[in-house]
Amino acid sequence: MCQGAGTMGAFDEGAEVLVLDADGAKVAVGELSAGKIPEGSSELEQLGFSMCEFIFEVTDIPASDGLFTLQIDESETTFKQGDESLKVTIAGDEYP
Repeated sequence: MCQGAGTMGAFDEGAEVLVLDADGAKVAVGELSAGKIPEGSSELEQLGFSMCEFIFEVTDIPASDGLFTLQIDESETTFKQGDESLKVTIAGDEYP
């Protein structure tokens, strides 16, 4: 298991995952699973980087033709309805 540290300290099991509509209103909520070190990350560690992967699921997002914002702590990305799987990559200054 792993978790964020430093500026990424909010990235830990149970952290809130918010979905906001185009107006910025909260429309759905999920949470991060326990972090895990992904396979093949040893090459990155040799370069001084660490990775921690979190899985999450957010259900009951209302139907819309517009964009949504996925927000975890202060990090966010946009997506549209029908994007069944998102990969969100967030870089921070350090990980334990």
